[in-house]
Amino acid sequence: MRKSEISINQIMSFKKILSYKLKPRELESQYREETLKHNKYQSLFISVFMIVILAGFALLDSITLPRNSELVIILITRISVVVLSIPGIFFVIRLRLPRQLDATAFLWTMLVITHLLIVGVLHETNFMILIIWDIAAIITIYFGVPMPLSAQITGALYLTAGSSLLYLVIKHIFPEPFEIISISVSYLFCNVLGIFISLQLKRGRRNQFVLLKTEREIRQRLEAASVEIKTLQGILPICSYCKKVRDDKGYWDQIDSYLAAHTDATFSHGMCPDCLQKHHPEVYKKYRDRPDKT
Repeated sequence: MRKSEISINQIMSFKKILSYKLKPRELESQYREETLKHNKYQSLFISVFMIVILAGFALLDSITLPRNSELVIILITRISVVVLSIPGIFFVIRLRLPRQLDATAFLWTMLVITHLLIVGVLHETNFMILIIWDIAAIITIYFGVPMPLSAQITGALYLTAGSSLLYLVIKHIFPEPFEIISISVSYLFCNVLGIFISLQLKRGRRNQFVLLKTEREIRQRLEAASVEIKTLQGILPICSYCKKVRDDKGYWDQIDSYLAAHTDATFSHGMCPDCLQKHHPEVYKKYRDRPDKT
């Protein structure tokens, strides 16, 4: 029982370390919707860039590789990715939901990775060059493809496991033990570093979104308050005797009328004790004798 509790706690702490989504869910949904346009542009850039790269490699392979069945399969694989990517671009342009972009980016990533593994099996290039391309692909998955961290980890691990199987089992490449350790450390380092930086980027973008959202709400409140508040500025000409105020048109108004017209204040007229004693002495005597002089 204790072992199961420990394992559950370990799983929960691991999930907490990898958590980056905003709470409540409504706030996370707002973030996803507001960043959808930027993520679409990023996906389109990666897709077009990859189409250009694959088309260039297909042309280079057709020139440099010998004419055999392996070349045909390599060209078909590269061209297939290019052809499938083109309608995917138009789909990304028209989609409206963040989940649709997540699914499209994940499927496209898995398609490109599968293409890399197939080409790696058939291509006669030095395996170190292929490993460099694998590392570049892992970095692109974590930093370039806008999809959830779980999908990024899945794609990167799929490429890592597939490449390891390719080099050690299918192609029977058995380098020196030091090279095996170096290659394994390189793959591990790229995945760990990619997870860490991608996690920090996702958290940072969400924190920035929350700050901007809070700032926007405060600004809207201030703008709404500034519409409701009227202020008086400058020098007001006021009569020394009757205390009337001269307005911009040259008319003299009672000060209460002037303030009511230029502010949101309202007035309830009364009488101060001095004026009450001066103009109504009988009432003032009664007022003076009252216990509560209000």
